[in-house]
Amino acid sequence: AGLFGAAGQPDGNINFAFYNYESDDRPDVDQDGMPDPIEATFFGNLDQPGDADFDGDGRDNAQEIEDGTDPTAKDSSVKVISVDVAGDRLSLQFRTLVGRNYQLETSGDLTNWVVDTEAEFEEEEDGIAKFLTSRGSGRKFVRVVEP
Repeated sequence: AGLFGAAGQPDGNINFAFYNYESDDRPDVDQDGMPDPIEATFFGNLDQPGDADFDGDGRDNAQEIEDGTDPTAKDSSVKVISVDVAGDRLSLQFRTLVGRNYQLETSGDLTNWVVDTEAEFEEEEDGIAKFLTSRGSGRKFVRVVEP
């Protein structure tokens, strides 16, 4: 599979270009890790490298497209805003994305993660939510994931 292109030149010559890619509904002619239709929608062309960080949020363009976030908007990714401990409760506030679901996972060793079925989810305002859970005893790591 591939894409064929030809362009006539003022001198009468015709230039040919062949780009190879796997045929599917998400071609990546420039091989930058971003499907061309999506890249063109966000950037207006195929000139932006996948490993660049257009919006300066610390995540590269290709990763943002893969994650379904906007590589041109710094605030379009899921980010932890704050972690607070009060008494035996842990509160994890984070930025959300429209149409996504989240769950809280916990781990004692950063290797084995389990869903915290006791965690309470609260939407605070547009694009901001938090999980409330028991602080527990000993070491406890938490993360927000999409199921």
